Amino acid sequence: MSDGVSGGDAGMIAGAAAAGYPAWHLFRWLFTWTDRRAIRRDAKLDAREASLDAREAKFRAEIEEQLAETRHVVEALRSDLERQRWTTSRLVDVVTDLSTELETHAPRSLVLIRARRLLKTIPLPGPAPELEALANKLDSQGEQA
Repeated sequence: MSDGVSGGDAGMIAGAAAAGYPAWHLFRWLFTWTDRRAIRRDAKLDAREASLDAREAKFRAEIEEQLAETRHVVEALRSDLERQRWTTSRLVDVVTDLSTELETHAPRSLVLIRARRLLKTIPLPGPAPELEALANKLDSQGEQA
């Protein structure tokens, strides 16, 4: 019996070590490859998310700009409509006054009769809600007195 390691045993240990070294490198490469792949995937996802955030911010800014522009246009149209209503109302008042005055001079005038009929067909804008509320309030106070 020998106390040492035999040559065959030493060869087996050397062979196992030689075979284990490439296996260890293969295992390490596979493990780091999946880590690198996950890192690349995370970087792509982060870039995609940043891109989507930038696009969303751009679209939101465009929509808010268009909304502000639309509100400005609507306000301008409302103002213009209110001026047109006021002008129409004043013109109807003027024509009514003139026709009343002309009626004293030519009560049977066909042109005057036709103008009176046309005046009755013109739809006049209703009073402003604030003015109507004030008139109703005054009417109700007059009925109480």
